[in-house]
Amino acid sequence: NSCESPVKSVKLTINSTAVPPVVADKESCYGSATPILTATGTNIKWYSSSNLSTLVNTGTNFTTGKTNPGAYTYYLTQTTLCGLSAADSVTLTIHSLPSVPVTASQSVCATGTIPALSATGNNIKWYSDSLRTALIGTGSNYNSGMTNAGTYNYYATQTNPTTGCQSPSTKATLSLYAPSKPTASDKSICFGSPVPDLIALGNNVRWYGDSLKTNMIHTGDTLSTGVTAAGSYTYFVTQTSSGDGCESPVKSVKLNFNSSASAPVTQNQE
Repeated sequence: NSCESPVKSVKLTINSTAVPPVVADKESCYGSATPILTATGTNIKWYSSSNLSTLVNTGTNFTTGKTNPGAYTYYLTQTTLCGLSAADSVTLTIHSLPSVPVTASQSVCATGTIPALSATGNNIKWYSDSLRTALIGTGSNYNSGMTNAGTYNYYATQTNPTTGCQSPSTKATLSLYAPSKPTASDKSICFGSPVPDLIALGNNVRWYGDSLKTNMIHTGDTLSTGVTAAGSYTYFVTQTSSGDGCESPVKSVKLNFNSSASAPVTQNQE
């Protein structure tokens, strides 16, 4: 019926030479897994020299075995129907790690103001362990929130903003110390008996009228309360280290001033 079909395109490509294989540079940080170099092409060969004199691998993937910091360049070709391609280069870069940040340990009284730990460096991260499994803070300063006496270790790193490589960790120690509470005993008396002094054994003893230590009422081992009315009276006593001036937590001491016992109930008999 003489009907003509739609057209179908057919291409004839005549390449002057084979093109190099497709490959991309790779980067990693020292201590991390070294990436595998991967190329796309046919019958790929890898060389360690630009004159293609030293063949180091064949195939699509190339595991270099490099682990030390440095830039490693390789040259690769492919062979197609058009023959051997020109060589292309690819670079594996293993970046050095930044140095550890500069930190300063702190040692203070547990009952005073607890300072923040500080580190100097780029993109500081804080961890609770040297293996960096638990991230607990970021930034130059870290407030631990600790108030009890003891020694607390933290670990800081810095990260290179250009390469993204993280440094090893360095330790910063927060030492909170406090002397123990002084030794003191409660006292109980009956009304009409002599009022005993309260006695505390310690160093540089201080007596307070409240547990927050806002009202110091006496210094020295012996406190004469001066109370005369029956009742229960509570005082708070501390001791202070002579060398560093660190004051202990408070110990409460009670003076129980009991009223006179009432007369017994009797009944006359006839």
